Amino acid sequence: MSTLPLLHATWHCDARIMHNSDITIREYAPGDEYGIVNLFNSSDSRFVRNVNFWKWSNCNNYTNGFISVVAELKDGSIIGHYSIVDREIIYMDKVRTIGFGQQAVTHYQYRGLDNILNICQQIYSLAASRYDYLYAFPNNNMFPIKKRLLNWTDLGEFNANVIDIEKIPSGVKQTNETRQIYALPKEMDGILSYPSDQICLKNNSEFLNYRFVNNPINQYTIFGAFDEAQGLVGYIIAKLYYDKNLNKMLGHLIDYEATQNVELVLNDLLNESKRFFEFYGVDQIVFWNRKNLYKQYFDQYINKEKKGFMTNFGLLELNPSIPSISNINQWSFSMAHSDAF
Repeated sequence: MSTLPLLHATWHCDARIMHNSDITIREYAPGDEYGIVNLFNSSDSRFVRNVNFWKWSNCNNYTNGFISVVAELKDGSIIGHYSIVDREIIYMDKVRTIGFGQQAVTHYQYRGLDNILNICQQIYSLAASRYDYLYAFPNNNMFPIKKRLLNWTDLGEFNANVIDIEKIPSGVKQTNETRQIYALPKEMDGILSYPSDQICLKNNSEFLNYRFVNNPINQYTIFGAFDEAQGLVGYIIAKLYYDKNLNKMLGHLIDYEATQNVELVLNDLLNESKRFFEFYGVDQIVFWNRKNLYKQYFDQYINKEKKGFMTNFGLLELNPSIPSISNINQWSFSMAHSDAF
């Protein structure tokens, strides 16, 4: 794999540490999470985090695979952080471990370009020995820097899709039994479909239960569809979200799968979700219709006149000897594969 060059000759770097006279950038060490979480909560009040959440999303994630760096002052104060965690994709019938870039933050007094670039360069140098690709959903402030100075590819921007609850038919006869479940069974792992021509972020019971059942902050509601003979044949994961800008409660569809009779299974699950959301005063569902197997199904309900929030999708290819995966239309994923929902 490639090794990225450092940007500034004034910095010293080995595989673990980069420093100048004022700031040291190094790999995470146990105990850093307290300063990291304070940094997050002082920088972005929209997403309240705690130490248990940081550990869950990094060193205790379901694969235990992660890289994290911090930037600290001489007195030990942490003024920057960036982490990358393992995710799995299935492409051309092969499972590859790639890196998901998440949780980049700098202290408001240290947001100079040099600090940001050197934090990024340090973690990408470490990532190059572990991953062939990194993916991320960068914000509008960070993405231009990543594209111009850090070799990221812009796969495209997309708006979240909106479904008006009233557009989902009521009273449709159910084909399958639907009910709330509290974990995804391991039996589902062998029946999920991954078309070989698509880049699919892998779902399995281990990931889904880690992501939704064991989340230390967010509350998710999982509905399963059950066939009398075959057991679980699909699921949908719902979340309530209060939008301060709109001053209203929204519904999020975070993830969904159907293992047979896609339209019938998703009809049942979407109607179950409608009943759930309506009970809590929700009149709009916002989600990412980016799972290629199900796009056509959800297109019939999407309000084409309404656009949800916009998201950037970026890719950093670290190994030039392997196939490029830079066509966004090949990527199949849901909100489950972001850290923001």
